[in-house]
Amino acid sequence: HYVEEGVYVVELDRNGPAYSAGIRVNDIITMVGDQRVSKMLDLRRTIYSYRVGQSVDIRLIRDGREMTISMVLVEKPV
Repeated sequence: HYVEEGVYVVELDRNGPAYSAGIRVNDIITMVGDQRVSKMLDLRRTIYSYRVGQSVDIRLIRDGREMTISMVLVEKPV
């Protein structure tokens, strides 16, 4: 399964919401909600368009398999 565009996950906070939702290092995030993401700026802009407490579907590729996980957005700790 060849991926043409997406955001490659290089590191994650093990205490953060992305890790809790099931996102892992080496995943490639391709969509957030109904928006395609191809670079980190796209990912950030799309995430920030949602409100804290909202649930968003994240589509990603892991080990050549496409999967969708649901993540509840939380406020970023200082």
